[in-house]
Amino acid sequence: CEKQQADLVFLLDQSSSINQDDYTIMKKFTTDLVNSFKVSEELVRVGLAQFSSDDVNHEFDLNQFNSQEAVNKHILSMTQRGGSTYIGLALDSIRGYFEASRGSRRSAGISQNLVLITDGKSQDDVEDAADHLRALGIEVFAIGIEDVHDLELLQITGTPERVFTVNNFGSLDEVKQKVFEAICKSKLHIHDKLLQPNI
Repeated sequence: CEKQQADLVFLLDQSSSINQDDYTIMKKFTTDLVNSFKVSEELVRVGLAQFSSDDVNHEFDLNQFNSQEAVNKHILSMTQRGGSTYIGLALDSIRGYFEASRGSRRSAGISQNLVLITDGKSQDDVEDAADHLRALGIEVFAIGIEDVHDLELLQITGTPERVFTVNNFGSLDEVKQKVFEAICKSKLHIHDKLLQPNI
């Protein structure tokens, strides 16, 4: 991977429409993706949250774990709370993960990446929340499983190159390499307004 340094945050759907076996597969897929990167304080930092109804379940910030083993141990131990699918609310909440106080290196020019994994249509609007994230220079990737709304995923990512869909959780492995390669290509895109000095 050409990207030695990156900040990588996962946002996982834990709604009731995902059965226990599929939830386990999703966790395993996430750890497999983590294993594709060199996780350390200096190289790739990983953060994660789960979401469902009006609740975003904080799991760990970008500066909490400095190894693949520690990240994966936490992911595999997570439990599913159930509920509905509110992606817009989750995207708003996850913005806080990309602050320096929580381990983000955005101000140092290191690429900022969010990977959303979901199995359904959102119960709320996603466009504004996604726009706010992308305006901060965050590259948003969406992995949709089964009954997803392709246009909605496109609104979230802003480009089809960062949308990945599969027919079922068992097929997630088919997109793992593509997702990895897309993250590797990502760069820090700072919105013009953020580059202007304060006058």
